[in-house]
Amino acid sequence: MDLSRGKEPVLLLYRVPVPLTVMASFQEGRWFFTWGRGRDQRTHALAEDAAERVWEVAQ
Repeated sequence: MDLSRGKEPVLLLYRVPVPLTVMASFQEGRWFFTWGRGRDQRTHALAEDAAERVWEVAQ
């Protein structure tokens, strides 16, 4: 986990073949977990299924 000052928090999940970077970001007045650039590659951080979505992507 990277909690550098002035940057968004990042969780780096080591997996094969490449690591997955999940960022926590504040956009449009809400917190999101993002792992790519598309709208289908993010979830509201407080959504009931947020942990499951990140887990599925990490597999």
